[in-house]
Amino acid sequence: MDELATLIRKRNIVRYCEKCGKRMTYTAVHGIYNCKDCGISILDTYGRMKELLEDNPNLTKAQISRMLHVPMREINSYIHDGILENPNPDQ
Repeated sequence: MDELATLIRKRNIVRYCEKCGKRMTYTAVHGIYNCKDCGISILDTYGRMKELLEDNPNLTKAQISRMLHVPMREINSYIHDGILENPNPDQ
């Protein structure tokens, strides 16, 4: 079962630009998708959480969940022992 979880975690999620339809590149460190053709940038859940916590480091998981409209189970997949981690660093 651990092997299946690893495979699911490492799958590549392809995102296409809403403006030009080209494939976007993902920067895992920042949690952001960028379109090289038209310059659009879109934060994923990790990127939105990172940005929110940089401005408000004392938020609880429940507050983050409410502010970002993200289920608590998803918040828990990003925060381990009080540290924000991207669960999909290989995208």
